[in-house]
Amino acid sequence: MSKPPRTVIREAVAQRLAAHLPAVDARITPQRIHVHRATPLASGRLPAILIYAQQERIEEQPHADPGLRYRKLDVAVDIVAGGATAADDVDTLAQAVEAILDQDETLGRLVEGTRLLRIEIDQDGLCNLFSVNFRLGGHDNRVTG
Repeated sequence: MSKPPRTVIREAVAQRLAAHLPAVDARITPQRIHVHRATPLASGRLPAILIYAQQERIEEQPHADPGLRYRKLDVAVDIVAGGATAADDVDTLAQAVEAILDQDETLGRLVEGTRLLRIEIDQDGLCNLFSVNFRLGGHDNRVTG
């Protein structure tokens, strides 16, 4: 059984980040890049990257037969860091993530294109845990029945 498109897209984003982020920050190994939102994070496992599908919209194409669907998928890429250097860590990693994903907007021709939708920056009340959340929008045409 083949994987759902959203899974394949999340994995493609993770593979690109795993290939390039260790050169930016040696702490970012493939084991710190997760394709799930609910990965438990402890301070010893930070910084970390979480990649998950935020929202998927499927639209029918009016004159397509046998049922071409236009998928719009929002993928979230969360960068989480903690400690005294957390703010600097997320800034550096956010800049690198954006540059890496801009290098190939089609994710190896997996999708028509991607674009950065927005970036949200958050910190806990004690200023010792920072996170940056990217919303990456992609679209894909698939025959789905």
